[in-house]
Amino acid sequence: MANNYSFNYSDYQIGSFSLPHLESIPFEKSHSRIFLKLPLVLNLNHYRNESHLYSLIQNIRGILKLNANQNYQLDYCLGNLYSHDVFYSSIPENHRIFLTCETNITDLIEWEHLRNGNEINANLELIFSTSYVKILDSWTVQEKGRSFDSNLTIQYPIPRKVWIHFLNQLGLYEFHLFELNNPIQDDPNLKRISSVVQESIDSFYRGGPLGWKNSVSKIRDAMNLFEKLFDLPAGKPDGKTNKELSRKERWIDSYHSLKRIVHLSQHPEDDSDEWSRAEAQAILTSFLGFWNVRKILEANVKMADLTRDGVS
Repeated sequence: MANNYSFNYSDYQIGSFSLPHLESIPFEKSHSRIFLKLPLVLNLNHYRNESHLYSLIQNIRGILKLNANQNYQLDYCLGNLYSHDVFYSSIPENHRIFLTCETNITDLIEWEHLRNGNEINANLELIFSTSYVKILDSWTVQEKGRSFDSNLTIQYPIPRKVWIHFLNQLGLYEFHLFELNNPIQDDPNLKRISSVVQESIDSFYRGGPLGWKNSVSKIRDAMNLFEKLFDLPAGKPDGKTNKELSRKERWIDSYHSLKRIVHLSQHPEDDSDEWSRAEAQAILTSFLGFWNVRKILEANVKMADLTRDGVS
């Protein structure tokens, strides 16, 4: 992979882009819109190497395309890139700039399904305008060159660790994948459950059979902690048929069914099949659903009380 991507103006090389060491992806969000800030290193030379001819680059725009496992036929367009700044050859050497990638939650969620836990191979497909200005000692513009558009594709690897950190900072699960309501975060008595659930989410984003297995395994840990905090009935009452079960009893039976599934993640001798992304997502979402209706599961709580309190 090339480290420098040079560009010309009127057959003269006037500058280049290069890749910084990517440690994080800054972003802003507004409702469903997300604005990623992707850094690049820009170097600009004076036009024709003459000190009074300042080359410039402006109107940078383009698209961010993502692929997984070098599947270049995928070419998933995550969003539009742009920078409204004008850069002159008076900038310092190795000047860091940021391109904004505007996308939305829906596209990001769709990409996460397509990524399927794999590494990301990204391309920045850019169009930008180059020109020059002649500036004398008085810093007045004496001459402006004609503007030309250039195209450039930059291979832009995004380390999986950086991408996972971005997803967690963004809180993508709050929008669609997982709903983690406030009490699990804020109640100091539940910090252990909160921590284990976060580890499950991290493993889910990491992906792959091992990541999804670990995600399910962490939910098993969370369920064990959950049962230490709340007084839960053992399961389906003896002698009752499914038709005879009350709604509360059916909730409790469903909870224990989920626990029997996640039990397999820590006992591979009982199940050798690899865990899938869909299974891990369903289990994580199911546990958080049970968390939201946790009062229904407690042994000493009646459904009539919950209905009166507006819980059910």
